[in-house]
Amino acid sequence: MIKIKDRIILGIISGVLAGIPGRLMNAAEYKFNLTDVKYGQMATNLFLPKKKINTPEGRFIASLVNHIMISMTGTITTYVLSATGRDKSIVKGIGVSSIFGFYSLVCPPDLVCRLKPRNLYHLC
Repeated sequence: MIKIKDRIILGIISGVLAGIPGRLMNAAEYKFNLTDVKYGQMATNLFLPKKKINTPEGRFIASLVNHIMISMTGTITTYVLSATGRDKSIVKGIGVSSIFGFYSLVCPPDLVCRLKPRNLYHLC
């Protein structure tokens, strides 16, 4: 078995591998009408108008954004585990994922995109 010594590569690989079951579960939920949107559609909605979500470009952006988010989570988890030790790693991983998910909900990227510099001048 190969030991990966680079923490960033390890985080990216572990994040992508850990994200596969989530994507499969979300696809099954969408197929059985248990949810009305897929993860990719939510991610694409941040960057494209609604009419372009189900286009090939929209699906590409959705996949790219999803893989970036899960890779970032995996990399942060890898650094947390290397800094604090591997004991209780499941609890630490759940904590990192919860904080990352909470931050994504509280400060979505489209909020930053909607702020224009001219709208901020009256605050000064």
